[in-house]
Amino acid sequence: MTELDEIDRRILRALQQDATQSASQLGRRFDLSQPATWRRIKRLEEAGAIAGRRLVLDREKLGFGVTVFLGVKLVAKGRVSLEDFERAVSAIREVQTVEHVLGLYDYRLRVVATDLADFERVLRRRIMTLPGVGKPIHDMTNMPGLQGTNAEPHESAELAVMFNNFSTLSRTVENLPNGIRSVTTSSDPAVMDALVSHVVGMIGRVEAKDSPDIFIQSPTLDIFFERGDQIETTIDVTNEGIVVKQTSEDPELVEAMHIHAAEVSAMAERGMMAVHEMMMQRHH
Repeated sequence: MTELDEIDRRILRALQQDATQSASQLGRRFDLSQPATWRRIKRLEEAGAIAGRRLVLDREKLGFGVTVFLGVKLVAKGRVSLEDFERAVSAIREVQTVEHVLGLYDYRLRVVATDLADFERVLRRRIMTLPGVGKPIHDMTNMPGLQGTNAEPHESAELAVMFNNFSTLSRTVENLPNGIRSVTTSSDPAVMDALVSHVVGMIGRVEAKDSPDIFIQSPTLDIFFERGDQIETTIDVTNEGIVVKQTSEDPELVEAMHIHAAEVSAMAERGMMAVHEMMMQRHH
C-alpha cells in the first residue's frame, strides 16, 4: 500500500478533477515548487497510485448520439479463441470498450453510433458477422430506444421500469375473431403501477391518434394511430392483472392486433432481446 501524506491526497484529488493540470499549476495551488510537485507526481505514478490519465470526449458533439451496451455470447468457443474475438471486435471503430464477463453472455461491449439506424447497421454488418458470434443481448444501461420524438419523460421511464423488470411480468392473450383479449400482470407492485399507467396512456394515445414515436416502436402500431377511431377498447384492472379487450370491424386492424399482441408477449417474456430480434427481422 502506498503511503500518502495530505499533500499527496490533495494532488490526487486535483488530478482526478482535471488531469491536464501541470506540475507548475499544482505547485502554485498547494504552495510547492514546480520541481517538488513534479517529483511527488512521478513518485505517485511509479507507486501505481496514478495508473494513467485519459481524455473524456463528448460523444454527442462528435456525432455519436447513441450509446448501447451490448452483451455477446460466443457459440463456437472451440473454434474461435477469446483473443481472436477481442482483437477483431476491438478493430471496429464504433466499439469503445470490450469486457470479458461471466453470466448470460461472454462479452459486454459499449457501442456508439450516430443514431439507432446506424447502430443496427454496425450490429448487422460488423459485429454479427464476426466468427462465433451468437445472439446479442441488449443491456438497458444508457439505451436511448425508450425515448421518442413525441414521448413524455414519464412514458419512457415507465417503459424502462417494465423492460428492466420484465422477468416479473406474466401475460396471456386470446386471439378473437374481431380482436384480442389480454391479461398482463407483474409480481412487483411498482412494475404493475408502471404497466397500468403505460397501458392506459397508450390506449388514450391510440384514441387520440397521437403516436409517441418511441424509437423502438413496432411499425405494427402505425395502423393503430391512423385508425384509432375504429377500435373499441375496454380496460379492467382485476386481481388477475390488467385485462384489455380490443375489437374492430376492420380486418387489417384485427390482423395488426394479433401481431402486436404477440410482439408484446415476446417482450414480456424476453425483454429487450425480443425487441432486438424484431428489429433484425425487419431488416432482413
